[in-house]
Amino acid sequence: MKSQRTNNRILLVSDDSTVRESLGEMLHSGGYKVLFAKTGQEAIGSLEVNRISAIVLDHRTPFSSADKTGKKGATLEALTDFNPLLSLVLTRDANRNLDHASSLMADLILTHPVTPSVLLEGVDTVLMETLQERVRRKSESLTLHR
Repeated sequence: MKSQRTNNRILLVSDDSTVRESLGEMLHSGGYKVLFAKTGQEAIGSLEVNRISAIVLDHRTPFSSADKTGKKGATLEALTDFNPLLSLVLTRDANRNLDHASSLMADLILTHPVTPSVLLEGVDTVLMETLQERVRRKSESLTLHR
């Protein structure tokens, strides 16, 4: 079920060219316009000049190209600080656990390898959720994890 929103731009953030190409192709085939960023810094720059419907972020992506050992989640934190209301789909490796705070920042978490049907269905679902529904879902999650 494709989202009926008029703005269907997705910002895909990954420093891995294979991930960018495969996920970008999946999103494009689903009717989304895809913008790309290799770092969190590039993503922030793109958000400053483009209307974006949602972000798909590869959790491994560093904040800057100079940041080879950087703090895990720095890009995630920067993106959610920039616009906490923007829908965010987080992809992660199967062997990488996320801390609770990172899990709460994402609207959806997918594990690599991501299939086209799971990605497109997930993005469509996230985009169809109202802000009120998202706030309710996240507050319920906070309550459950206290």
